[in-house]
Amino acid sequence: MQCRICGSKDTNFITRFQPYVDYGVDIYDCTMCLSRFTPHDVTMHEKLHSRPSSYSSHVTQEKEIVSKIKVGDLKGARAFLEKREAIAFIISTLERYVSVQNILEIGCSRGYVSAYFLAKGKNVLGVDVSKTAINSAKKSF
Repeated sequence: MQCRICGSKDTNFITRFQPYVDYGVDIYDCTMCLSRFTPHDVTMHEKLHSRPSSYSSHVTQEKEIVSKIKVGDLKGARAFLEKREAIAFIISTLERYVSVQNILEIGCSRGYVSAYFLAKGKNVLGVDVSKTAINSAKKSF
């Protein structure tokens, strides 16, 4: 395997990382530049967003937030989102800055966190590498 950082072919396989039931990547170390890397898969995000998989929890989250926002249940939307520790951290951090009106969400997936802040009156721009995810967010929110 060629190093993605320095181009050396002097690399060692370390392990296979399986973040989802149906998706995994091999991890390598480069002995020249000492970086750790995985082979680049430009289709990964599109695959994960466009087919049923263990990654599909994003679809569930999108649907749940759509239903809560439609009826004005922002407390319920927040409680649902905060079940994930990373999202709870994002919400609590941003809500400490009451005067902040503009939010850029990089890696917004299907837009459920962006939608929460939109419903709270913030200006939000969500971006993601998956066109499927962005199109779904546009349709839902």
